[in-house]
Amino acid sequence: MNKCKYCGVTIMDPVPICPLCKCALEQNDENEGVLRYPNVHIKQQKLHLVLRIYLTGAIILEALAIYLNVQWYPNYLWSLILGAALFYAYYVMKVSVSHTAGYRSRVIGLTFFSTLYVILIDVVTDFRGWSVNYVLPASIIFMNISVVILIFINRRNWQSYLMIQIGLVFSNLITLILFQIGVLTKPGVSLIAAAVSGATFLSLFIIGDRKARDELKRRFHIRR
Repeated sequence: MNKCKYCGVTIMDPVPICPLCKCALEQNDENEGVLRYPNVHIKQQKLHLVLRIYLTGAIILEALAIYLNVQWYPNYLWSLILGAALFYAYYVMKVSVSHTAGYRSRVIGLTFFSTLYVILIDVVTDFRGWSVNYVLPASIIFMNISVVILIFINRRNWQSYLMIQIGLVFSNLITLILFQIGVLTKPGVSLIAAAVSGATFLSLFIIGDRKARDELKRRFHIRR
């Protein structure tokens, strides 16, 4: 059994990090060797075998799609959309069976790849800009809402989400750059996303007070 000194919970599963706060667990040799739960390794091995079989089939299918695409429709790269969809499905299944992927990594990863996939569809289908004008800033807003929800779920270690929120604030620079180079033509939703990101970060920093400041000092290695 391992114990998390931050959350104060005992973890029965043989994992090196806490599934709640992602901090390293303290090793506890008490009752070592006692099997508390049924052995799930066999089930995990079967699931990973299914994933490898799927990945092999997806690679073969994508190779065939690229060949057909080049031979019949060289001006329309639909094989890229198919390949991205196959990869996204693989990622979703892999995250679903993984014991080490927490809520944060799942939400961030799924949102990130979903946004990239939509942008790819827009680019392949004669880019019209709807993906960067609406979908990209909407995903930033969604991530802000997700961070707030996750903070309520994991209230004891809420300050660990400050770095994600800082990343969301700086992610709005992407939309600003796209606007400056003329790729993003309708900045309305992007401005809303920037306002939501900034307001959320300031709220966490002000309400969190000392805990928020201590977390930022620790993350950026600032001496007190």
